[in-house]
Amino acid sequence: MSTEYARFLSQFQLGDMTAQNLLATESQTVGLRVIPTAMLEKRVPCREFLQTHEILLLPESMTPVRAWHVEPLVQVKLMGAVRTGR
Repeated sequence: MSTEYARFLSQFQLGDMTAQNLLATESQTVGLRVIPTAMLEKRVPCREFLQTHEILLLPESMTPVRAWHVEPLVQVKLMGAVRTGR
């Protein structure tokens, strides 16, 4: 898979599963996707942008809205950093 947004870095066979490392080209975020190998050929490509009625009603300054994002494979916490949320 290679689109404007992301491309494959590598792909590995893990038993009956396939692990794929993705790179988001703009943010340089690296993510991991694990898919059953039998489903690789049946997988439908991800759409790039949302085109729903609600999205079309948004102001032009808020569009386009990506349909998917690469989630970071690694997250880092700095020692002493205040953790918010929980």
